[in-house]
Amino acid sequence: MIGFSFMFTIVFLLVIGFIFFVMIKTVKSSNAHKSQPKISAPAKLIEKRTYVSGNFTYYYGTFEFRTGDRLELKLPRERTGLIVEGDEGDLTFQGDMFIDFSQEIY
Repeated sequence: MIGFSFMFTIVFLLVIGFIFFVMIKTVKSSNAHKSQPKISAPAKLIEKRTYVSGNFTYYYGTFEFRTGDRLELKLPRERTGLIVEGDEGDLTFQGDMFIDFSQEIY
């Protein structure tokens, strides 16, 4: 009986430790993004892709700037249907965090 309670305590502490680790990593990542300047630049969406993990679907867009540089950003789900490959406009981002994409309307 002592062995079970000891193992339960160890597993419980490992789970709590993992949760704290993930929380700290998330806060550090968020702070790193917020410390970066917000940049707006003309860009073109050249590719969209999805990544499915379990029950979650993540959306990504690759933008190309006039200089030829490319940047892949994770897109919010509600914006993925509004932006199509070939769209051009002003991309606003902070670090590697998508903020906005204002398409040019012809």
